[in-house]
Amino acid sequence: MKRRVFKYKIVYWLSILINLIFSALFWFATVNRIITNSFLTKRDFIYSLSIVILAILSTIGLVSLIIKNKRSIRIFSYTLILLMATFTLGVLESIFISGNFGNDINDYVLSPILYLMMIGILILIQKSKDNSMFLEIEEIGRHTD
Repeated sequence: MKRRVFKYKIVYWLSILINLIFSALFWFATVNRIITNSFLTKRDFIYSLSIVILAILSTIGLVSLIIKNKRSIRIFSYTLILLMATFTLGVLESIFISGNFGNDINDYVLSPILYLMMIGILILIQKSKDNSMFLEIEEIGRHTD
């Protein structure tokens, strides 16, 4: 029997694609931060640290999905939670500290869309964890008709 992380192959391939995109984007952002030396202020250091952690987590999640490790869902969830926390920090900072939130209509549209997408992905992951059998190796030798 093959090892499975998700019940459906399309969900598996979509999660690999999302992790591949996250990994590429955050490693590119890490290299860009290193080149531009964006570690000078406390705020830049916090964002740079979260970008590096997101790059590492997304790469570990991608590798664990490829080798079909049972912890890959948990790592992907941690990546999304840290990504949501970074977005929340940026939105709260722009509202309360810098005061430049609300100058454009995209500020009011883009933030809820990002949060709805992240929450939707987390809900889908939780549903797939509850409804499917992960790593069906335990079912070898059992008759389940």
